[in-house]
Amino acid sequence: MSSLPAASIPHALPQERSRSTAWAAVMLGVLIASSYPAVSRIAVTGSLTPQDLLVLRFGVSGAILLPWLLLHAAKLPHPVWRMSVPLSFLQGWGAAACVLFGLQYTSAARASALFQGSLPMWVALVAFALFRLRPKRAQLVGIGVIALGTALLVSSTSLAAVHPKRWLGDALLLCAPLLASGYLLYVQRTRLNPVIGVALVAVISALFVLPWALWNGHSTLAQAPLAEIAWQVFFQGVLIGCIGMLCLHYGVLGLGSQAVGAALAMVPVLGLVFSVVVAHETITPLEGVAAAVVSAGVWLATRAPRT
Repeated sequence: MSSLPAASIPHALPQERSRSTAWAAVMLGVLIASSYPAVSRIAVTGSLTPQDLLVLRFGVSGAILLPWLLLHAAKLPHPVWRMSVPLSFLQGWGAAACVLFGLQYTSAARASALFQGSLPMWVALVAFALFRLRPKRAQLVGIGVIALGTALLVSSTSLAAVHPKRWLGDALLLCAPLLASGYLLYVQRTRLNPVIGVALVAVISALFVLPWALWNGHSTLAQAPLAEIAWQVFFQGVLIGCIGMLCLHYGVLGLGSQAVGAALAMVPVLGLVFSVVVAHETITPLEGVAAAVVSAGVWLATRAPRT
């Protein structure tokens, strides 16, 4: 893939935004992203399956965003529609499946660093591999720090993830940001309106996930407590599928990608906190150090744009 079809969509959000509102949106997005591994880990090791969470996330978010997407469908150039299935796989059902199935085998604390923390590293590597975009020196340092933290985490012994297939969980969680990096680079290079992108990913993902779930049949929704289902409908479908994504995109439009990237450096450490407080995991000192190292690398890697 040497080039991507161009697409320019008018921004749906107002151009003049209060910086305080934008920062509030970013902080909310960071908190939602940080809690995602812990809340999902509880579900997939409890009364629900990864398939159930995929259905709840994209079924709900797709239903919420479908009217908005239909309203703006005429603004979408044909190249974007042609890319809708690959984009939904990269940022939607493909990446989400890697995370949710991976969380069956590894801890929420590791997931935060491996999935969300390694994203800037994958974006830089994919950008160089496909488009020969060379990172600046500061970014290279950040990428190296992220790689170091990731290596420490993968090699560490986990007290919360003792599954014999922990290696599979770690591998799936590293595949998710690799996929997501392709979507982010597409949005960046084509200037696709990120709100359109969120809606398109949710709706097209639902078209894949719902038939697959009906055919597959591995669901425990019928046996799960109603309160758990209601909570996951809200968390996966509304918070993760809609609000969290839109908050971060709003922050990028209002503050710029560097500011949002620096804020996202908090996610691995906050994710570790959520894993202890929410999922009641026990963290080793090495896991804590590795998460902090990854966060430092994210901060360094997002300080300057690529050239």
